[in-house]
Amino acid sequence: MFKVNEFLGEINKRGFARNNAFTVDLRLPEKLNTTDIARSLRLRADTTDLPGKVIQTADYRTDYGPQRKIGFMVGYLDINISFILSENMQEKAILEEWQSSVVSGGSSNFEVGYYHNYATDITLSMYSVANDTDPVFSMTLFEAYPVTVNPVGLSWEQNEAAKISAQFAYRHHNMTVLGQVLEGEAQTSIFTRLNQLGIGGGLGTIGGILLGDNARLATAVFAGTTVIGRVRDIFNI
Repeated sequence: MFKVNEFLGEINKRGFARNNAFTVDLRLPEKLNTTDIARSLRLRADTTDLPGKVIQTADYRTDYGPQRKIGFMVGYLDINISFILSENMQEKAILEEWQSSVVSGGSSNFEVGYYHNYATDITLSMYSVANDTDPVFSMTLFEAYPVTVNPVGLSWEQNEAAKISAQFAYRHHNMTVLGQVLEGEAQTSIFTRLNQLGIGGGLGTIGGILLGDNARLATAVFAGTTVIGRVRDIFNI
């Protein structure tokens, strides 16, 4: 049974998070980074999301009964950040120049940049009403960069501040609550570790036998993790 007094007591005890008490800190690539630009972006970031993550699953079927979903990989969802544009539109220029360090355009013959030259960290911090200096919660997004810079809407019918939003991809994140890190660096997949030890293929064969009709699935999973492991070796990530 719902009791109003218990609910009010819980709110009075622990309070509630406010979605307007936040900051966004972008560590720009070294080529673009200056103290003035970083501070400007921090102050002008007016909308964003605390990102989520998803567990990727594979269907596992037995001879009878409902199927099971077996988790084998974690995926981190892209986030959007909106910025209030300054009069000279420098925020749009910075974001697109950041993108150009990923893949250059036009006169530069669409050259692909080095990953560690454009992937940086973004920190999202939330604050309490009683303390606007030390964050009560923060998330750090590792190896982030803008994959999409959205159009800026213009209209004679409106007289308001122009904004620009960008979608950022990143590799993984961690969370910090009252100074305690809850999730650390991304860990190497167990499948990748087995492949590095040279036994992934053998276990894939055994798995195929045990899974019967799902042999193709087992083979695909182990083959896929082998490819991922090789890509990590090549790019040192």
